[in-house]
Amino acid sequence: MKSERRHELEHNVLADWLADTHERTKPYQNAILGGLILLAALIVVAAVWRTMAQRQAARAWGAYFRAIQTGQPGDLEDVAGDYPGSHVAQWSATAAADLRLALGCNLLFSDKPSALHELRRATDQYLQVLQQSREATLLERATFGLARAYEAQLDLQRAAERYQQVADRWPEGPYAQAANDRLSALDSRPVRELADKFAQWEPTPAVDDLPDFPATAPEFDLDALPDGPVFTPKTDFGLEGLDDVVEPDVTPLEPDEPEAESGLDEPSM
Repeated sequence: MKSERRHELEHNVLADWLADTHERTKPYQNAILGGLILLAALIVVAAVWRTMAQRQAARAWGAYFRAIQTGQPGDLEDVAGDYPGSHVAQWSATAAADLRLALGCNLLFSDKPSALHELRRATDQYLQVLQQSREATLLERATFGLARAYEAQLDLQRAAERYQQVADRWPEGPYAQAANDRLSALDSRPVRELADKFAQWEPTPAVDDLPDFPATAPEFDLDALPDGPVFTPKTDFGLEGLDDVVEPDVTPLEPDEPEAESGLDEPSM
């Protein structure tokens, strides 16, 4: 009986609390209902946005890998422009800067103005990545690339500063040893003297100017050919007036009779 009474009292207390709560929240039922609907809508929007973001990221990475395969920095720069501020854009800009750095270094020995143009573009892209990215891998790679770009432009002081930054911030990274090696090289007198000489050196063209050739083959018109034979071969070879022709003596020579072998007796029977 006591347990039944206790259960009845608890039921009454709960009923009273629900009734009291209902009365107090009754003026706010519309607002509560609207809040629940808004929360459900936000959940749906978040799910849709996450799905769309995943699809866009997949498209962006696909474009990045296709651009990498072409090996053209312009294609990677297009990807970075199509997805500004994204992770893919930063990777694309870094890869494009690497390609322009390599191209600029190769052109230094044949076309210095074009080489410096490519190296400056690589420098700008590396600096942009350093300003926008927070990923350690990209920051290390861009810093080392920037140091190489400065060195290729013979700005040895800035190059040494960036190499030192790589060695200090990422001492266990993949570029640390190369950075330390370049720091030692830039500190040596022969390298600095070579840099001064290279700054004054101008490459010469590999070949002289070639003659201009027509872009297309000349047209051949059969109607423009003259009537009759174009070429009459000469058959007399300038021998006119020679009546008597001396024939060469072609009398065959008689073979000499063989001499009898001396000192050889006929065998005795």
